[in-house]
Amino acid sequence: MSPLLSQGPLAMIYAGGCIVLLSTILVSILLITRRRQQKTLASLSPAPSLAMDLTLLKSEYLEKIDAIEHEYRSRTIYARVLHQQLSTVVRQFASHATQSSVATMTLADLKRSRHTKLVPIIEGYYAPEFSVVENGNVDEALAGARKVVSEWSS
Repeated sequence: MSPLLSQGPLAMIYAGGCIVLLSTILVSILLITRRRQQKTLASLSPAPSLAMDLTLLKSEYLEKIDAIEHEYRSRTIYARVLHQQLSTVVRQFASHATQSSVATMTLADLKRSRHTKLVPIIEGYYAPEFSVVENGNVDEALAGARKVVSEWSS
């Protein structure tokens, strides 16, 4: 008879528990220390291309610009807010049109990016957008936003 069997059923349960514990520790060590594939740009799968109708996108954003103008003309918003909203809308449009993060770029980021055609319009919004005193030419700001959106080409 085996020495373990002579100890009784409690010893068998204890021995089984030890085996399970050691197996768990061994598997954990193997999982923790195994070499993982390094994630690099080369190993990432390409993002799915989102088919986009540029004409539809332009129409949508021209309507947003019209809505901002309507709010300004009905005195719901001030010139400063108009400039802020136009800046946001132009950036969002460019983000959707290029499928990149233009909306979160600062002016300095835009100047260093491939989106340099946005720099003049966004730069023109900066002074009226951030000044304490209401200033800026609203009609020029609206025309500039409409021009960027309507003349955009991929």
